[in-house]
Amino acid sequence: MKTITRAGLAEAVYSVETLSGVTRREAEDLVEEVLKQISEALVAGEVVQLRHFATFTPRSKGSRPGRNPRRPDQVVTIEPRRVVAFQPSAELRDKVNLGGATRNRPAG
Repeated sequence: MKTITRAGLAEAVYSVETLSGVTRREAEDLVEEVLKQISEALVAGEVVQLRHFATFTPRSKGSRPGRNPRRPDQVVTIEPRRVVAFQPSAELRDKVNLGGATRNRPAG
């Protein structure tokens, strides 16, 4: 399985034909700026919706009891924390489930 990195994303942006005037450095800066804007919005508690891709939603989880699987009798408290939920769009789910092939979704 291949892992996509920031450098890989920047290289993909650089190689887009319609962006032929963009340098590698500008492509890297563009990727960094997009990721920075998404991160800052999530830190501020905003929902980030990228249509036809996914929605990122910051959520708060309360404290709860947890158990060590090796010592189930030992209960520890898991501290409250904030997490980011990732909800893929219907289009992305279809692409993933069909292995990249697309199908027509019913209107509505």
